[in-house]
Amino acid sequence: MLEGLRLYYPGGEVEHVTERVRAAITTSLERDWPSYIQGLIDRGAFQAQ
Repeated sequence: MLEGLRLYYPGGEVEHVTERVRAAITTSLERDWPSYIQGLIDRGAFQAQ
């Protein structure tokens, strides 16, 4: 049995993600997510308390 991250697509396909891909996604989110959310807050599209 495969363990780890799986991506589920609308057509029903399931893709098992390797540790290397998971690490790249994590790095990207850690780098880009804070500024993305801050941009939403700055535009008033998202509110934080």
